[in-house]
Amino acid sequence: MSSNTGLPAVEGGDHIACSVGFQEATSNALLTQEKINQISAAPGFIGLTRRRFETAFEVGEPTTFSVAGVTGLEFDGVGKPGAIGADIHVYYVLMQTAKGATVMSCFIGADYFASALPHFRAIRDTITPPK
Repeated sequence: MSSNTGLPAVEGGDHIACSVGFQEATSNALLTQEKINQISAAPGFIGLTRRRFETAFEVGEPTTFSVAGVTGLEFDGVGKPGAIGADIHVYYVLMQTAKGATVMSCFIGADYFASALPHFRAIRDTITPPK
């Protein structure tokens, strides 16, 4: 997502707020989507994903959601001083399918996060992960 208006304000001045990417995971092909959804919602998986981000962010409580039959994980966090900066807020989404992982990450000035979150979620809900 690129903001042509400059709003919401994006750290760094390039006006790129969000990116979506895909990483193939051939090991997922051995699992049904139902099993992948169970794993994605499991406390151990959620905790592991959260811990990966805690080095740079004060991470909020992760929550699960469903889009097109895929259970996803979302959380947000505020940058830690000395890591990425306390004025940066991140919104992170992970969706796993038999083909791999789809990730959406959004970085925005902390003052604008609350007003941008509904827009980030609207974008999230339009993503169709490869199945």
